[in-house]
Amino acid sequence: MAIDSYAVLLAAGIGKRTGLSIPKQMLKIKNREIILHSLDIFIRSKINFRAVIITVPPAEAFNFNWDGFFRERIPLTSLKKIRVITGGAERQESVLKSIQFLDGLIPETKKDGSVIFIHDSARPFVLEGEIESLLRSVSVSGASFLCSNVSETVKEIYTPEHDLKLLSTAKIAEKFKTLDRRRLVSAKTPQVFKYPIIKKALEKAAEEGFYSTDDVSLVENINVKAFPLISSDYNIKITTFVDLEIARCLFTHFKKVDKKK
Repeated sequence: MAIDSYAVLLAAGIGKRTGLSIPKQMLKIKNREIILHSLDIFIRSKINFRAVIITVPPAEAFNFNWDGFFRERIPLTSLKKIRVITGGAERQESVLKSIQFLDGLIPETKKDGSVIFIHDSARPFVLEGEIESLLRSVSVSGASFLCSNVSETVKEIYTPEHDLKLLSTAKIAEKFKTLDRRRLVSAKTPQVFKYPIIKKALEKAAEEGFYSTDDVSLVENINVKAFPLISSDYNIKITTFVDLEIARCLFTHFKKVDKKK
């Protein structure tokens, strides 16, 4: 039996760390906005996604017509699957709003068997084979995510402020701890879940006031173990202007590799 798949594309952030005056998802790679490259991952996939929920900033944030933007750039056949909603101030709030929206979209009889792909719009380079592997994995484990091995030595630093943003060369950390990188991975997206699992995880997090920067941590909080899948090196997150320049260099080669896969 075919699995009903839905995607959530998170694009409500304003991209402050790029140092630019527009949100990072609206920057361009090869004359096309990053958010459209990321949307292609789902609307061009061999997996027949039932719908793609896109969370965007409030209209007044940039005085921007998001619905009109997508209508002008997406073919009608794909546009029918897209739902644009206003996201939250934080990532987790946007995910919660998306799941609440899906609660009214997914038929009641299909909810237990449906899976949700949650993806950052600032990650435009995900291979089709990775999407298919995630779907196979989540159907068995209930939760799965892309990740990469850690290549550099990682140190945990303890400071009086407990915030490395406040650390400067004029201060000495209380303690360093070198972590074993052989046991570490860097979590990426998409992160994929059976619908009842991510819904329960978000509801519990809201009740407890628990906040995390990724969704796998939320399901860990309800004692669900997510299955990790090693991602390709292309799956970078565009956070800074340097990342954008790297992405522009990667684009052509990524397209060739994705077509072969």
